[in-house]
Amino acid sequence: MNNKFYLAKLTERSGEYEFQTKFLFISTKEEGATTLQEIVTDFRGNGKYDKDLNMIWFTSDLAAVSWSAQEISPEEFEVLKKYLSVLG
Repeated sequence: MNNKFYLAKLTERSGEYEFQTKFLFISTKEEGATTLQEIVTDFRGNGKYDKDLNMIWFTSDLAAVSWSAQEISPEEFEVLKKYLSVLG
């Protein structure tokens, strides 16, 4: 299986405040988006996906409101992992 390397961006909202987090992950699946949603769901523990709102709720007032991933090269991954967390 070939590994694919990703740089991910997550936006969380708590009330009127938004926070952005960037992290790296490796996927052995063909579709990195599935892996990303799984990682985001577990990001703060026991997240619940709300299909109607396309959000993941962590607590009563904290939710992941958007997430995306960009495939990067293994060389880029090696450099970025010095500065960002590797999740998954």
